[in-house]
Amino acid sequence: MKIFLSYSSKDRTKAEEIALALQAQGHGVFFDKDDLSGGEDFHAVIREHIANADLFIFLISPESVRPGAYSLTELRLIREKWASPKQHVLPVLLEPTDMETIPAYLRGVTIFEAVGNVAAEVAAHFGRPSRRLPALAFGGAAAVVVALAFFLYPYAQRFISGGEEPPAQNEALANFVNILVYPPDEIKKTEYSLDPNSSFPRDSRDVVTLEQVAFGRVLQDYNAFNVIVAVTNTTARPILLDLTQRFFELQDDQGRQAELIYFCCKASGETLGPSQQRQIQLLYRLPPGWVGKGLRVKTISFRISGLLPLLRGAWEFRPLATAN
Repeated sequence: MKIFLSYSSKDRTKAEEIALALQAQGHGVFFDKDDLSGGEDFHAVIREHIANADLFIFLISPESVRPGAYSLTELRLIREKWASPKQHVLPVLLEPTDMETIPAYLRGVTIFEAVGNVAAEVAAHFGRPSRRLPALAFGGAAAVVVALAFFLYPYAQRFISGGEEPPAQNEALANFVNILVYPPDEIKKTEYSLDPNSSFPRDSRDVVTLEQVAFGRVLQDYNAFNVIVAVTNTTARPILLDLTQRFFELQDDQGRQAELIYFCCKASGETLGPSQQRQIQLLYRLPPGWVGKGLRVKTISFRISGLLPLLRGAWEFRPLATAN
C-alpha cells in the first residue's frame, strides 16, 4: 500500500520507526517532510502524496492535535478525499491525549493503542502485502464454495494485532494467509445477555461485538479462523479491563473445539475510557471435518461467556466446503 503518515515534528523519532517498520513489510510510506527539496512546492507535494495514498495514518499526541498544527491541515485534506474514515484512516495513539481535543473524524474509527512497541504493532496491523485471491461465492445449504487455488499462496497477511506475544504465536499469525472474510449477513447472533447488575445500560447491544470472522490457512500446514472482537465502553465513566483467552471458544455443532493458537491482547487492570474501544484478535487452528470435501459439521459457533458485562454471547456461521 501507499501510506501517508501524519505526525507532529516532536514525534518524528517514533514516526520514523513506524515508517521503517512498514517499509520493511513492503509498503510505500511518505512521512519525511524534512527531505523535500527547497525548490519544491511544499503544499503541492503534500496534496499529491495524499491524493495517491491508499491509507492515512495519523499519530495522535497533544502536539499533533493542537490548534494550528500542520498535521490538522493534512487531516483536512484527508477528509476531503475520504468523507468517512472507515477502512481508510488509522489513528494511532502515541501519548495520552485529551479525547475532547482529538478531532471527531478520528474518533469515528477505532483508535489503535499499542501495548508494547508501537512500530512493531502498527506493522503487525497490516503485515506483508498479499496477492488478490479468486473471488469466493456463498450459497447453498451445504456450505460455501472455496477455490483450491489458495494452496499456491504461502505468503503471510497479518491482521490487527499488538503486544509482545510468544514467538510461536507470532509465527502463526505472520504466516496466516487470508482466504475469505465472512459477510455480516452470513453470521447469525444466537445469544446475547448482559449482567443486569452491571453499570452498563441493559439495552447496550454494542458493548461486545463480533467484528470479523476470516477463513485462511497457515502456510501449507493447517486451516484457521481469524476472529476479531471489539469491547466498547458505553458508560459515562472509565472501566477496568480483564481480557484473557479464557472467555472465548470456537466449537462446532458436535461440541468439538478449535485450538486457540494466537490471542491478542491480554489486559488486566487497564482503563478503558468512555466511548473507547479495545479490539481482541484470536486465531484458531481448525480440527478435521470443518472444511473441504470431508465436511462433517453443519454449523460453527463462536462463544463468549463471563466477559463482564456480557454474561453470554454466541454467533453462528456455516463451515466451508471445497467445490467438487
